[in-house]
Amino acid sequence: MITMDVYGILLMVILTMLGYAISNNRTLKHVINLINSFLFYVSIPLTTIIRISFMNNESEFLITLAISLLHIFTILIISFVIAKMYVGFIDAISISIALSMPNAGYLAIPLSIILFGNPLYVIPYMIAFNLFLPFLAIILTYIVTTRKENSKSVYIKTFPGLFAISIAMIFRFLKTQIQNVAIINHIDNFLTYSFYLSFIVIGSSLKEFGFNDIINNSKILKITFFIKYLLSPLLSAMMIYITLNYMKINGMYIHGIMLQSIMPPAIANIIVGKVFKLNEKLISMLLLLLTPISIVISIFLWGIIL
Repeated sequence: MITMDVYGILLMVILTMLGYAISNNRTLKHVINLINSFLFYVSIPLTTIIRISFMNNESEFLITLAISLLHIFTILIISFVIAKMYVGFIDAISISIALSMPNAGYLAIPLSIILFGNPLYVIPYMIAFNLFLPFLAIILTYIVTTRKENSKSVYIKTFPGLFAISIAMIFRFLKTQIQNVAIINHIDNFLTYSFYLSFIVIGSSLKEFGFNDIINNSKILKITFFIKYLLSPLLSAMMIYITLNYMKINGMYIHGIMLQSIMPPAIANIIVGKVFKLNEKLISMLLLLLTPISIVISIFLWGIIL
């Protein structure tokens, strides 16, 4: 039995409210941007290196990674087919990307710490996200009219995660022994607490969302709610069930996959939308609306389960 970190949830709420409150202040907005950069370029890559380097079972990790990649790809295709029945081509692509590429780092990692006490179990999906993003960019290059000169920004955003994965795998392959484990533990603890800062970033983004957005896009929201909070977790559960018939997976990795399946759209999706001239406003709306909903659902469900 795992006890949920109640103080972590309280801190999450406080920091989200703080981010919301200071988002209009120009000076403090620079601080939010610095936090965002620190998390993206320092905390997430270092956490990936440490957790992969010290994980106990590589096979379980790789199996979970494979399931995560398959889940992302399947949701991308299914959500596009469903959305295309109700909206135009560009809007359907925008919806499918938003729903298939979740906030696998900024939100999933701190929630995993709060709910499970360890970010390791959501890292396979985060890595899958980073592996799939360049592939997605290549696909969009061929099917959507793009601004070629800006397309590099998408690939640059994948570099920190991919670099961290490469370093971690080199450490494991060489079986490098860390001499001072205590220092690594201190760094890991610092990084764990640093992820709570992501809620300041999330809170600041909520300022841009208005109630009229719900009214004006009710049809789209019904589609996204069905896919994100029913179809996506059911698909994850089915993939896990099939896998368990042939292989054994740590139960906490299963929790990690299920948590990732209901995460809201990633911030990187807005960048993708800008680069490939998709419906950026639609992607932003889904990100801003689904983020608080996903947080509440996650805490409620795992509060019952764990």
